[in-house]
Order: sequence, then structure tokens, then C-alpha cells
Amino acid sequence: MKNITFLMPKINLELACDLLLSFEVHSTTIENLDKEISFDSMWIDEPGEKRWEAWEKPTITILVDLKSSGVFFANKLMQYFNLSSLPKYYEKIIKEVDWVTKTQRINIPNKISNKLWVLPIGSKKIDDSAANIFLDPGSAFGTGTHPTTKLCLKWLSDNIKESDSVLDFGCGSGILSIAAIKLGCLTSTAVDIDPEALKVTKQNSLINNLSIETYLPGNLPNKKFDIIISNILEKPLIELLPKFQLLLKPEGYLVISGILKSQIKNLKIHYNKYFNFVNYRNEEDWGLISGYK
Repeated sequence: MKNITFLMPKINLELACDLLLSFEVHSTTIENLDKEISFDSMWIDEPGEKRWEAWEKPTITILVDLKSSGVFFANKLMQYFNLSSLPKYYEKIIKEVDWVTKTQRINIPNKISNKLWVLPIGSKKIDDSAANIFLDPGSAFGTGTHPTTKLCLKWLSDNIKESDSVLDFGCGSGILSIAAIKLGCLTSTAVDIDPEALKVTKQNSLINNLSIETYLPGNLPNKKFDIIISNILEKPLIELLPKFQLLLKPEGYLVISGILKSQIKNLKIHYNKYFNFVNYRNEEDWGLISGYK
């Protein structure tokens, strides 16, 4: 993977991001190359206030595969916005981390909150007064050690109510679905595009003496949920907006993670059209946004 950063003229950067996303880039991030040294140069993101228009050096950074060409995207920007020349750009290769392998090596009890522990399969309960999840991640993502998974688990620990129905969209190992049930929700449903993830979720639910319904996205029943939680990536989170809106009950909560802190502003632009976001949390370089319909 690599990042390509374009030094942008003062055009509609939100529209530019939408254009770039249409060419199968993984994510887009709008940033200011200059430091925001005064209040007037800050992006407040309030109705009627300046956004990137106040910046001297706005940029868009895209995350793409190594084979992708910077000049291809620069040409698309020049053609679409009728620019007099190609936007300048530079590329940076990203060192990829195999989080599945890395998290599987960590085989120690993991305290998420006073209400929740994640434990290796075969170990004993740590705290009888807390929910204890026993987990064998197999080949699916999610052991509670990655910052985004931990952020989601902490949110569930703080917010689950007994009457809630929860949809875990992009379930991986099933850890969020299992945690929701263990923390007391009424029902929990798991969805993933990977059949192997659904298999692992089923196995982990049985380890915890639970039965969680699992579905491929196209097979999900036509029902609405009190909480949708999705720990995936920026681009699919944006693409899933209409689906999430249809699946969420009125005043239901949407919780999204799997995103870098630098991607928060772009996600809020898209999600504020559909949802009222009320909270942001971060852990290391990662973030979580939660809001209601």
C-alpha cells in the first residue's frame, strides 16, 4: 500500500475526494500542509464557517495499492476541475502490518473495562462480576488488542442496554457481537463479507455458550436495529451510509471505527448528512465516532 498526497488548488475538496473514491482508492484524507497558527486558519466544520477555503496549502491524501499511478489520479483531477496543470503530488509507501497475525500472538488476559475482559480460550475467569469473553480468533480479525477493537468494546461497555438489538457489521472474529450479548443486550447479529469470518464468529459464540445469528450482507433479514457497530475501513464506511440509515431504528446509535484520526473530518462530512454525531474517541492514532439517527 502507499499514500499519494496531492497539493491542491482552492477547489471543492469534498467533491475532489468523491471523484477519487470513484476510482477505487481505499480512503481519502483532507489536510492542511501549513500549521494552523491562528483561529482564522482553523477548520471549524460548522455551518457557514470556512473549511479548507481558509487554508493556504490544502492537500488530499489517498491510500492506494502499490501499482496505482499518481499521474493517473492527477490527470483525473485536472480534467474534472479544468485545471491549468497537473496538481503536484508525492508518494509514500506504507509498511503494512498483519494485524491478524500480530494479535493472535498476544495470548494474555485483556481488561477492556471494569465490566469486560477478553481472555484466551481455555483460561479461567479473571473477574466474576464482569463479562468474560473467551476467544480463539482463528483467521479472522478481532481479539480486543487492536486500538479500534478496544475502542468499540469500551463503547459497548459504557452504552449497552438490556432492550438493545445490536448489528455488528464486519464482524471478523465476532468479538463485538459476543461482547454485546455478554454485556446484556437483547439480541446481537453478525454480518461479514467473508464466510470464514462468519464461521469463526459461530465457533467463538459456541465457546462462550451463545448462539449468534450470522449473515452475508446480501442475506441479512429486513429488520431494524437499536445499535449498529462497524469496525472496518473509511471507504466502505462511506459506501455503507445508505444501508446503515435503512437498518437503524429512529434514535438508534451508529458506532464506527477502523479509522485513523486523520480521516475523522472526511467521515464526518459524509455522515453528518444522515446522522447526528455526538461523540469522538481516540486510542493511539485511531478513532471512533458514535452518533444517533
